[in-house]
Amino acid sequence: MENSYNEQIIPVRSQWRLVIWMLIASLGVFLFCIWIMIDALQFNSKYSLIAIVASLAGIIFGLYLFLHALPGFLKKGRVMFEIVTGSNGRIQSKKKCVLLKDIKDITIDRKGFTPRAIFFEDLIIYTQQDKVIKIPTYNMVNDVVVRKQINDYILPYMSENAQKSYKAKLNSLLGEEAKF
Repeated sequence: MENSYNEQIIPVRSQWRLVIWMLIASLGVFLFCIWIMIDALQFNSKYSLIAIVASLAGIIFGLYLFLHALPGFLKKGRVMFEIVTGSNGRIQSKKKCVLLKDIKDITIDRKGFTPRAIFFEDLIIYTQQDKVIKIPTYNMVNDVVVRKQINDYILPYMSENAQKSYKAKLNSLLGEEAKF
C-alpha cells in the first residue's frame, strides 16, 4: 500500500503457526488442568491433594497465559504493528507511535521482571529522548522476519549513530561468520 507522500505501509502480521501454538499452549494447559482437578477431587488416590494443588497452579497459569495473549488472537487482520517508511516514517500500533528518526535502538526481547515479561517478548524501542516504548507481539510474530523488516525498512531511516550501534549489536549476535 502506498500513499501520495511516497510512504509505504508494511504490516507486521502474526503467523498462524505461532497463533495456533499459543492457543494450544494456553487453552491446552487450562483444560488439561481442569480435567486433572475434576479427577483429583474424587480422592481415589493418596496423591489427590498434590494433584489438586498442581492442577490449581496449572489452571491459573493457563488462564493467565490465555488472557494476556487474547489481544493477539483478536487483532484485526492479524496485524501486530505497522512500519510506515519515508521521511516521516514511523512504527505504529493501535496505541503507540514512534518516528523512525527518533529510534536509538530497537529489539525484540523480554523487558522487566513481571510475569508478563517472563512469558512474552515485545518489540522494545529506545528513543533519542531516552524513552522506552514496548509494543506487544504476544510471541506471535517470527523474530527472523521482524529483524529482516527492521533491516530493510527501519534501519535506513534511523540516525547514523543508531545504525552503527544496531549493526554492531547484530554482528555480535550473529558471530564472525555472518557479518552484517
